[in-house]
Amino acid sequence: MPVANGKVLIGGSFSEYNGFVCNGLARLNADGSFDTSFTSSLQSGSGVNNLAVQPNGRILVLGYLTTFSGGSSNSTALVRLFDNGALDNSFAVPTTIATDFNMYSYYGDALVVQNDGKILVISTTRRPLTRLNANGTLDLSYTSPAADPALPSYSLTLLRNGQVLAAGAFTSFAGTVDQPLVRVNTSGSLDAAFTPNIQLSGTISVVARQADGKLVAGGNFSEINGQPVRRLARFNSDGTLDAAFIFNTGNALNLTVSDLVLQPNGAVLATNGPTLYRYLPNGSRDNGFAAPIFSNPNFSGLVNRVLLQADGRILVGGNLNSTTGSPATSAARLTSTGSYDPTFMLPPNTGSNGIFLLYSMALQPDGKLLIGARFRDASGGSSSAARLVRYTANGNIDPTFTSTNFTSPSGNSIGVQLRALILQADGKVLAAGTVNTATGPLTTLSRLNPNGSPDTGFAPPVINGYVYSLAVQPNNRILVGGRFTSPTAPSQLARLLPSGNVDASFGPTAVPNGAVSALLAQPDGTIIIGGQFTSIGGQPSMALSRLVAPNVLHVKAPAAVAEQTTAWPVPAHTQLHVALAPTAHAQLLELLDALGRPVRQQPLAGRQTTSLALEGLPAGIYLLRVTYAEGIVTRRVQVQ
Repeated sequence: MPVANGKVLIGGSFSEYNGFVCNGLARLNADGSFDTSFTSSLQSGSGVNNLAVQPNGRILVLGYLTTFSGGSSNSTALVRLFDNGALDNSFAVPTTIATDFNMYSYYGDALVVQNDGKILVISTTRRPLTRLNANGTLDLSYTSPAADPALPSYSLTLLRNGQVLAAGAFTSFAGTVDQPLVRVNTSGSLDAAFTPNIQLSGTISVVARQADGKLVAGGNFSEINGQPVRRLARFNSDGTLDAAFIFNTGNALNLTVSDLVLQPNGAVLATNGPTLYRYLPNGSRDNGFAAPIFSNPNFSGLVNRVLLQADGRILVGGNLNSTTGSPATSAARLTSTGSYDPTFMLPPNTGSNGIFLLYSMALQPDGKLLIGARFRDASGGSSSAARLVRYTANGNIDPTFTSTNFTSPSGNSIGVQLRALILQADGKVLAAGTVNTATGPLTTLSRLNPNGSPDTGFAPPVINGYVYSLAVQPNNRILVGGRFTSPTAPSQLARLLPSGNVDASFGPTAVPNGAVSALLAQPDGTIIIGGQFTSIGGQPSMALSRLVAPNVLHVKAPAAVAEQTTAWPVPAHTQLHVALAPTAHAQLLELLDALGRPVRQQPLAGRQTTSLALEGLPAGIYLLRVTYAEGIVTRRVQVQ
């Protein structure tokens, strides 16, 4: 940053400049040469992230800093230096600020200096903003409104009138929701007159299908087709919002819904950061449901996975920590009403079998639990390996399951993340995720036998990128979603044969332009995908879409029925005529576009012939689908 006389202060992660030792901070002359008159007091290992200069010329330095004072080295996040680089020991920073090594920003300025010398700083211990007096002491006259405690501010900009702009990832700020840029008055109060309209594309993390065909979706979104809907929504089978689900109009959730499950009575269990909520079938909050993982003294932290047992009990997993010193684990079990179930307890996180990071869970029909995670090493240290481990119904490790480390091509297991985990009908386990190597991320995609041993007959393609979601179709073909490319499979969304080979019938005609995080194979053969995409196959489609997979998912009608189903003329212009199998009980006729969206529908009620009007349809290839009582017949038709 520029300082007096055309000189420039630079900070970062470096130890010298042009041969001069400077430990993360240097001052350059106007011609770029090293200013030898400036001798930084920072010691070796210091990293500088943000700089500011007070009106008296003294320099504020923010980062992970080491200084030498009082005969010993000290680590601190914020120091003040004289204009010659000497440490200013009169700067009295509160301990909570001095030890807050997460308050720096790579996106802008994490500290700014007012004209009177007072200092505004982003602090994770006193979110969202803290103001210090010019001497570093806490300014108690500054009342900063509360932002969401789990999401930080990223950047501060001081305005000429003394107000400050704060930008960040927060989803609420003094009661203002979904506004990542706010203006704060000089007193610290929120300026309610500042209401910018900043919108980003929403994302879908998880989708579940109700018995009536409606879809419940969770993710990170605040609006659907102009209607405020925050992180959880229910859709009718045609993709419209379900007006009967009253949560659609609520503002209750500030954090991403990372997982959800449906209970048999239609209630929805949804994870939301540090909380597990239950919503009644009409979308209202079930206030009688306890979330004891967060009120129980043994646990605190984040929940990112939820499973429902056959007996109604609920398994939750994530980053669960102990708050009382008693053993804490990464998964716990609740009763159907949300009370804590003490009969289930995994090994403590601190031991050699402790979980370091939990990524995925899957429940077997016999009640045993599979967890994909990074585990601690033999000494209990944080260096961990990626493994798939099976636990008994009470949380003990199942010794009959072979728990093999997942490794990268180089043999290193530290970077493996088992993000997706799913069971096949034959008991085999599909596990996928990422491997971080020195040359870039390479996908882990494996299949294990029911005892945990590798299935050597499974030969998946080379996939470069990340796998976030898996689904198995009724015919055992495997859907793979994520953010990836492959020399032999479509990007972001691919389908494999049971052998692991690429399914060539699932072509690259509907490639999402972003990650696929959720996959759902519907009984009618369509595929629901959710994620971070904004288009599919070049056509606009935002975060949640339905695709058609002809001839594979569908239950095929007998060959005789298919032979008696014909359509003409080809190509068709204004009308398409369809002859139906006379004794096969035809039920529904649909014409679908290239993305699987119905553009014409007609109930058949046993009719033997029918016609579809084609006026107004763009020219192109369409899929004609006839649903009989005995199965489904599809035909490709051309409209001109």
